[in-house]
Amino acid sequence: ALLEGQAWGIYRFALRGITAASGTARMLELATDQTIPNQVRFIAANYLYRARNIDLSGADSQLVQALAREDDPRIRMALAIALGKTKTSTAQDALISQYNIEPDYRVKCNIIRAMGNFDYEQVKPTILRALEDENLHLSKCAATYFLDNGQPQEAKFYWEKAKDTLNWETQLELYAAANRHMPGYFTLSVGQINNELKLRFENGSNIYEQAAAVKALGEYGWNYRYIITKTFPSTEQVIRTACIEALQQIVYMEDFRKFFGASYRRVRQEISNHMIEVMKTADVGMIAVASDILRHPTLYFEGTLDSLTVLEEALQKLPLPRAIETYNELQRTLDFFEEKDFRPRKPNFNHPINWELAAQIKPGTKALVKTDKGEITLLLLPELAPGSVANFVQLIQDKFYDNKVFHRVVPNFVIQGGCP
Repeated sequence: ALLEGQAWGIYRFALRGITAASGTARMLELATDQTIPNQVRFIAANYLYRARNIDLSGADSQLVQALAREDDPRIRMALAIALGKTKTSTAQDALISQYNIEPDYRVKCNIIRAMGNFDYEQVKPTILRALEDENLHLSKCAATYFLDNGQPQEAKFYWEKAKDTLNWETQLELYAAANRHMPGYFTLSVGQINNELKLRFENGSNIYEQAAAVKALGEYGWNYRYIITKTFPSTEQVIRTACIEALQQIVYMEDFRKFFGASYRRVRQEISNHMIEVMKTADVGMIAVASDILRHPTLYFEGTLDSLTVLEEALQKLPLPRAIETYNELQRTLDFFEEKDFRPRKPNFNHPINWELAAQIKPGTKALVKTDKGEITLLLLPELAPGSVANFVQLIQDKFYDNKVFHRVVPNFVIQGGCP
């Protein structure tokens, strides 16, 4: 218990951005010692995974041995990322070897992520194997590797692979990689890629495919006007938010001014005008992203606004506490424009635990979620989380979850869709 408490303490400080060399050394010791209880190793390994700016130089041999002998795939997932942080040839070889024998696709995905720290040509054969894997998560991770670490001379290769018989998620991630890395002087190729993406958007089989196509279009700045025109005709929140996120990608490109040249002020104004229209929608997802766009640190969007009235009115219309995250994003932008220190608003306590209902839920109670793809059984733990369990049961009784979309969240993946 003392070891677990120590591990949790060091880990939680790291999540707040507070680390120390002595803490890292201790967590490395805990994560790699097989005599330490499994739960403690799990916490320590995740510290090595998630803590930012920690120095793991010289730890490659220790981590290689720990990864090779670890039986728990959850811990192997974290150790793979930690090993990648060492950036040594020993680590690279060990990760490639582990990939070849690894039975758990989740660990394989983290190995692919870790390979972003190594030489492109050295790890490319392993990435290509993952790209062709029948497991969608693994294939998508490989495509994301090319998006994040791709080379300009390989852009046409990504484009060609995007046309292979792969899942649409992988295809569109490869299209995004091609769009990001294709040199601008290949004007015909750039034009054709984006024409194909526009067709994918127009003819998408579902809203998530259309959203992915829009995000891929956001890798090329001159698509900004097309993306603007597709935001409000859509009645789907997923597509509308994806459009704003694609514009966010364009605004935060490496050099907005250089890319658009003499047109950059006009483009900035058009995007700003669109963000003002977004503020009038009351759509919390779009407003949150638009707020981030408007407070770009060097594009000075405040100079494109006649006043802050629309933003202030949008802030007042946000329902609290439900939209507290969006409220704080927009308030941060207003404070940025007015050169004030931002202090996030905290929601008032407004949802006490229903102890009467919690007392009626026996330990071991299960909830059954029925979807068109099968059934999901959830084990409720009222003795550990009475508030969450009571709230969940109350929502069930209120039929809140009826006809909602459910998705099994895989570790280290974001929700992309779901089953009704």
